[in-house]
Amino acid sequence: DEVKDALNAGDYLGETDWAYQTHKHHFNPKWLGGKEEGPILKLRGFEHMTDLEPELFDFLKKEIPDITKRSEGLIKSLLKRGVVKQEEITNTLFKFYKARYPNLSEEVIMENLIKGLL
Repeated sequence: DEVKDALNAGDYLGETDWAYQTHKHHFNPKWLGGKEEGPILKLRGFEHMTDLEPELFDFLKKEIPDITKRSEGLIKSLLKRGVVKQEEITNTLFKFYKARYPNLSEEVIMENLIKGLL
């Protein structure tokens, strides 16, 4: 099967049930200041953990070089010190989702990002 082959090719060991399970990805990730109750995307575990999350983090690091690790504490510190503004994070997430999901309208993307903050 495709997912098991992909897992084996990536040297993943152990249980693979997580790869088939539906995962919830916060549209505005909690570690970037999004709230727990914010809008979510539902996708397969394999896509979430080995595709979406790494791609999102790489994009953020490229667009906002001060984000050097996936850490809520780091983000809070950068925001508090004014090194990074929430608007910059939101705009970067918007660009990422627009490129990744071109069939979503700009309005839907921004609406969900804002809902994830309020």
